[in-house]
Amino acid sequence: MVLCLVIIRDTHKGIDDSTYVHYEVWKTNEELTRHAQSSHYQEYRESIADLLLSREVNRLQTIE
Repeated sequence: MVLCLVIIRDTHKGIDDSTYVHYEVWKTNEELTRHAQSSHYQEYRESIADLLLSREVNRLQTIE
């Protein structure tokens, strides 16, 4: 059985600068929180820390 927790995953690059935006839509906030707290995600964050000038996370909600 394949369990899909992310509905959309995409990455965009700024046209005039070196800004990158990684965009994900998760099925539930609980799954996103569990992912963010996982050991593999924490290891990933540590491994790229020196590559980033800044990091910003925005949690958004759909407007219906």
